[in-house]
Amino acid sequence: MKKIFIGLALFVIVLIAGFVGGMFYLGMEAEKQYKAMMRQISENSGVTVKEKSYSRGLLLSQAETEIGLAKSPLKLVIASTIHHGPIAIDDIISGRYGELKLITAKINSQVKLTGFARNREVKITIPVTTTIGILGNGNINLNLPPKTQKLANGDELHWQNILTNISFGKNLKTLKTSIQIPLLRIKKTRGGTIRLSQIRYTSDIHEGAAGYPLGKQRFAIGKFEVDPFFSANTFTIDSDSREVGGNINITAMYKIGYIDIMGEKYGPGQMVVDLRKLDGAALARFSKTLNSMYKKGMNAQQETIKNMQNFMRLLATLAKQAPELEVSRLSFDTTNGTLNGKAKFILDGRNRDLSKSPFLLFTALQGTVDLAVPPGMIKPFLATYIYQDLENYKRNGKLSKDELARLTPELIDKVIIRALPNYLDRNSFTRHLKFDGDRFTMTAKLQRGQLFINGKPLQIRMPTPR
Repeated sequence: MKKIFIGLALFVIVLIAGFVGGMFYLGMEAEKQYKAMMRQISENSGVTVKEKSYSRGLLLSQAETEIGLAKSPLKLVIASTIHHGPIAIDDIISGRYGELKLITAKINSQVKLTGFARNREVKITIPVTTTIGILGNGNINLNLPPKTQKLANGDELHWQNILTNISFGKNLKTLKTSIQIPLLRIKKTRGGTIRLSQIRYTSDIHEGAAGYPLGKQRFAIGKFEVDPFFSANTFTIDSDSREVGGNINITAMYKIGYIDIMGEKYGPGQMVVDLRKLDGAALARFSKTLNSMYKKGMNAQQETIKNMQNFMRLLATLAKQAPELEVSRLSFDTTNGTLNGKAKFILDGRNRDLSKSPFLLFTALQGTVDLAVPPGMIKPFLATYIYQDLENYKRNGKLSKDELARLTPELIDKVIIRALPNYLDRNSFTRHLKFDGDRFTMTAKLQRGQLFINGKPLQIRMPTPR
């Protein structure tokens, strides 16, 4: 019996020692994971991350990290309590037994935005919970309750529950994000209200072979209103970045349900844009360069010059793959008909170095744009000239009394629509259109730095000095 008791006691001691040792080990792992996350944030964004303190204990650790925003008087301070695995003690203490699972750490953070904006003190605190799994994966949860906040300029900002969930893989190689904002409202001090409802952002992204993020993203707004002048509903942007043959292809689709401007309705509309044969490594380097520049806090003039130089270098590098930009679908409905279009451009630098001059980049760009415009959209440009001619016909007696009697507003409108092809030369825009059955079309072509409209070179008239 004594041997059994001693053996049981030794087993319990070994179990406790193993558990404590496991917590100590996971405490070290939690510190590594936390610091790795902060390092990733610093490397992949334009912010500076400074560790103010990190105190590791047996059951939990305390950390404080400061994130600086370049050229901004505001800063983020993240105060975190890190509960070590394999089981978060705070879940046991709080009675959340249904949430118990094996983890490396559970991080409860208070993210504080502090500083001054327009001479007014800013203090915002956001609670964030991060769980890191045994394999280094995890998720971040943020739930902001409804709040009304006075802004620095006196405007009033109000939001309903903001729900955010981010699931990540080890070393942040994969990210799944969901952000939902039922209502965001700004009351202007000078009258008027801006209201956005049913805002949602989702993404499923992973790091590609070249270091450029790949995957799908969606941003949607259920309704956008600026009282009492403007409203729009069902606005969405969908994008899909993928690797094809060692390069990056991106497809973006823009959709809108309708736009209401002072009672005049437009829409729906959509546009599909494809970018093909992009150098992912060059894009990743460009992103890191911009982040590095932003941290330096250059003045506006220096930053603009550097950005332009880096952007020109990026275009010259991308041009070696002859990337393509294609608008495969463009349509927008109005009360006067539907505007349709398409376009395709190629930046071809396969056989020459385009980094020496912006002019070389311009001459390497070639492509076409096709537009089809309904008569109703051309009418406002030419109706004045047709009205003037009708009045001249009346004054000169070229219209009989019977014809004048039949000139109702409805008939005049039909006359104007039929007469549009004969008046295209009267306007600087419409003179570039061709009448094609029931619509007006235009084809613009860019080739070797020369722009052609409907096959004719465009002659730009420079203003003569007085």
